[in-house]
Amino acid sequence: METILVNKLPTRTWNRLGVNETALLWDEAGAVDGGTEVLSADGRLELSADAPYARRTVEITAARGQRVTVYETFRGGDHLHVRTVLRPERGAVIRLVQVQVMDEHAVLRSEVSAHCPEGSSVELYRLLPGRGDTYADDRLTLADGASLKAAMGYLGRKQQVIDLNLAVDHVGRNTRSDIDVSGALSDSAKKVFRGTIDFKNGSAGSIGSEQETVLLLGDDVVNRTVPLILCAEENVEGTHGATIGALDDDTLFYFESRGFDRDAAERLMARAAVERLAHDLDAVNRFYCEQNANPLRGLYPLSVAATDAYENARAAVRRFLNAGSTSEIVFTRNTTEGLNLAAYSYGLSHIRAGDEVVVSILEHHSDLLPWQMVCRQTGAALKFLECEPDGSLDLNRAEAVITDKTKLVAVTHVSNVIGRVNPIQQLADIAHRHGAVIVVDGAQSTPHIPVDVQALDADFLAFSGHKVYGPMGIGVLYGKRALLEEMPPFLTGGEMIESVTRESGAAGLRAAIEYVESVGFDAMHRQELALTQRTLTGMADMPHIHVIGSDRAEEHNGIVTFTVEGVHPHDVSEILACDGVDVRAGHHCAQPLLQHLGYSATVRASFAFYNTENEVDRLLQSLSTIRERMGYGN
Repeated sequence: METILVNKLPTRTWNRLGVNETALLWDEAGAVDGGTEVLSADGRLELSADAPYARRTVEITAARGQRVTVYETFRGGDHLHVRTVLRPERGAVIRLVQVQVMDEHAVLRSEVSAHCPEGSSVELYRLLPGRGDTYADDRLTLADGASLKAAMGYLGRKQQVIDLNLAVDHVGRNTRSDIDVSGALSDSAKKVFRGTIDFKNGSAGSIGSEQETVLLLGDDVVNRTVPLILCAEENVEGTHGATIGALDDDTLFYFESRGFDRDAAERLMARAAVERLAHDLDAVNRFYCEQNANPLRGLYPLSVAATDAYENARAAVRRFLNAGSTSEIVFTRNTTEGLNLAAYSYGLSHIRAGDEVVVSILEHHSDLLPWQMVCRQTGAALKFLECEPDGSLDLNRAEAVITDKTKLVAVTHVSNVIGRVNPIQQLADIAHRHGAVIVVDGAQSTPHIPVDVQALDADFLAFSGHKVYGPMGIGVLYGKRALLEEMPPFLTGGEMIESVTRESGAAGLRAAIEYVESVGFDAMHRQELALTQRTLTGMADMPHIHVIGSDRAEEHNGIVTFTVEGVHPHDVSEILACDGVDVRAGHHCAQPLLQHLGYSATVRASFAFYNTENEVDRLLQSLSTIRERMGYGN
């Protein structure tokens, strides 16, 4: 393998180094005192601190549409300062893996910065297996449609200091950041993690989440977790949570019953906290090295295998929805893209001035704004189907609102605010009698109840893979074949709309669907119903809590939305987060519905079948103390 000794290159010049014909690495030579860099031809960069103070600047660029993976390994026993600048072009993906294996008393200062243009992605993985002090300062900016995935694993021991700072600015629309940090601290180790997600004005439709899990294995350890979400935009979604604590008695008993003492149990759990990230990296590496190829593009074995995986995923989705044909399954990135696809392609080509579009008041903004856009551009009228105070839709009212002028009806299958199931089959019958099509938002129904698009007689239905326990970045639009064939292309090039998805996401969605099928909706529903009932029963004993919607657990489908008298929902959410309970607060991207019901914001607790009674009890216990903690006395 050819290697290049960077410090042998001319000083104070920018030197261009090709890696796999995909990445361009730059090193600012001359800013180094005695340090040595070795860059291998496979994208692996070793940075060594073998001088009292070594400084390096590395720039990684990826051309439009390219995927680049670079590994940075930090070694040595002195002070190393590395500044890594990521420059993806539109639609490019840069994956940066940093591994710190420096000596016991070494110090690493790592800075990672990136401006991610439209549709680009950065994946940042950092592994700190318990050597030397680390100070990391990462700052990234996301433009329209850009995304960040950051995962960090650490093991702090002895006198080690770990200081992690990650700031993400969402400046464009429909951006996404996912931050996952986990680790363990022992002896007298000190760790600080500051995670800042800043939704700037103009970042509508963006999502940001941060989560940290910390295992404390010593009385002298110091841990500080400082999550911060800033918001200057209304239509965004930001969540954060932290799980911090020592080994509980149940876990210790589990290990002891299998012959492990406490020290051995702590070592195993600490190792697991770091190895989870290492396992993820290994899986990612295997996919891109052994399985990644464009489906439907080639006859070579890797492409054929990718095509098989892609089409097998499409067949799994067809079975999951009981669609009539795999040709009725279109892969997208999420529900929002699926609904926009229907609006831009079908809506703009079939709706004219004087027509009417009916949208239920229950809709998520993703199933409201596209139809508002269609009506503005075509001159059609937008009409609302109002709900009753308990959130139900009156079919008699639907009969009056849907007329011969109606060309399209948009309605959610299950409300994301109150969890009520809507009568899609009956609404579809009304729409079809008037010559209209019905578009169904299935984002909230597909994880909780069986969805049969033929029985519902839905013309279109969209859902997201991550809602059904699959990966991010994959979604589905179902459409009746005759309607799909009438639609002009939404995107052009390649295999048309199939080019918007990531091939690994389709395979991941298939695995998630098979997992859901193995558990069974009946078992999932029983557990979710039991958890919902337990929650509602507990809330009934708290006079200051007001549940939104029905008082029947079976009409909530894993969602309990509520307010706490005198306490703003955002404050409720923050207090619950401090107690290790993550809920969502705000208008839930359904402002018209909340205004209709008389609320500006609410708190939403969402249950899945994997949640437990103990977790419900933690929620109720925390809720019972909120007013007292806010100074009301009870």
